[in-house]
Amino acid sequence: DGVYLPREKEAFIKELSKYKFVIAFENSSFRGYNTEKIVHALMAGAVPLYWGDPFIDLVWNEDAYIKVNESNIEHVIQRVANEPDRLFNDFAKRNIIPFPNAPEFEAQMSIKFFNIFNSLISSE
Repeated sequence: DGVYLPREKEAFIKELSKYKFVIAFENSSFRGYNTEKIVHALMAGAVPLYWGDPFIDLVWNEDAYIKVNESNIEHVIQRVANEPDRLFNDFAKRNIIPFPNAPEFEAQMSIKFFNIFNSLISSE
């Protein structure tokens, strides 16, 4: 009756690593709102199926994920269902998964976010 995903990050990523594809949908879709969803999927060695920030390709190389939107969702589902091995192997051949240096990248992003947040609240 569903899959239990642990809250602790390392255990969560280990659980995601059992899958070739991970649904990496944000809670909302607006410019600049992107979270750890892509990073965690890539750390797990899975291909992220991403929905969220419509300008995510300004942050991430568009070859690092499969972008899902209202106009292509049925096509994406069909491709993943009908060609999972080919799609996954295409990503693996490009050395996109597992994401090299993902923990370091995530730590740097956390520090940058913290510094930006602190500068905003200290300037008030």
